[in-house]
Amino acid sequence: MSDAALVDALDELATLLRACNQIDHAKWTEERRALAAAATGDQLTEVKKEVRGVLAGMGSLSDLYLVPEPGSGLDEAEARRRQFELVDRLDELTAS
Repeated sequence: MSDAALVDALDELATLLRACNQIDHAKWTEERRALAAAATGDQLTEVKKEVRGVLAGMGSLSDLYLVPEPGSGLDEAEARRRQFELVDRLDELTAS
């Protein structure tokens, strides 16, 4: 069985990244979301490992400076809050 919470968090992250014109990062996230939705066992473990590898450190998700596009309904403070909320959630979801 896939990890629905991980799939949901990756979906939210991709939406946030697209709203901030981080298209390459959004595409990568969407690819991992699709893999996580279909994966089980060792495949799911590998997806979690990949996601966990981009959460922190130089050039990581937490290192991105997100600036929402006009019309996205987000301001910079809200985008930053969501970014770190998702990093924390993904950290927990990929720990096991």
